[in-house]
Amino acid sequence: MITLNDLNDLLKSFFEQNIATDNYKVSFYPPLKDNISSDDKTIVNVYLFDIRENIEYKTNQWEFTKDTSKGYREKPPTILDMFYMITVYGTSNNIDSRIEEELQMLSYLLPIIYDNSYIAKDDVAVEWASLFDQLPDNSPRVPIESIHPKFLDEQGGFQIWSSFEQHLKPAIYLKLTAPILFDKFEGAPIVVDKKMTLKERENCN
Repeated sequence: MITLNDLNDLLKSFFEQNIATDNYKVSFYPPLKDNISSDDKTIVNVYLFDIRENIEYKTNQWEFTKDTSKGYREKPPTILDMFYMITVYGTSNNIDSRIEEELQMLSYLLPIIYDNSYIAKDDVAVEWASLFDQLPDNSPRVPIESIHPKFLDEQGGFQIWSSFEQHLKPAIYLKLTAPILFDKFEGAPIVVDKKMTLKERENCN
């Protein structure tokens, strides 16, 4: 079963495989400066701020599978849209140097997010590639897309900063779409009806 923590690991591995520097760390905290600090590396903070069901891919049709002795009903996975706010926190005590450091890291992140419409199996470390085997039809990719500011205005995305009493920072807003899978529901043993010929019926009497 794929969990939200699995998706965090997937995003982290995606960044680690594609960002053109290793002088950073990935965290998943609310955007509070006290929670996000590092003495040696720039912080790329990925904050999950909203989860919504993807109605476009919704289906209520259960699938039936069977083995040699039993039948199973399997509920279709719930497809969710996860919305993330990605911000960068520099390490320098000098404000000019810190801003330059943060903008440099954002420059690394922008092409990765805007030039990719999905995270592919080959885009993550080997230990996370097995997650793709759990997707419907063993899908080799997880869709991602940047969010237009209009969406954030409608959904109150910029209220995130005021709710945490933090100053507004440059941020990249990302949507990741993935299924949360359900286990099989075991049914009754398979019953096989045998059709009897007239002669077989007469022999039973």
